[in-house]
Amino acid sequence: MDESIILIVAEPGKGEEGYLKLNIIRENEVFGEVGDPKRAQRDSAMRSGYQATLKAKVNLIEYDGENYLRHNNHLYEIKETYKLDAQYLELTCSDTRCNRGAI
Repeated sequence: MDESIILIVAEPGKGEEGYLKLNIIRENEVFGEVGDPKRAQRDSAMRSGYQATLKAKVNLIEYDGENYLRHNNHLYEIKETYKLDAQYLELTCSDTRCNRGAI
């Protein structure tokens, strides 16, 4: 668990010119593991109406209901959480460009 992940609480909004903008409320840098979703996760996501593009494993006590994740300067929306065991949580994420355009 050595990759830097930034967990973000944010609300989608509009900028001054009417373009979509993310209003960040809080950010928290944690360490975790990042990878590609498994085929079953991608299929389940498609049935739920979104595209799973990233999964992240983080320490359960470091996650506080954040709804976005930034990794390698790329923003993802956290769509699902899954408790792996007493210590870790898996986050299934979707690239924000797949959801709302260039937030």
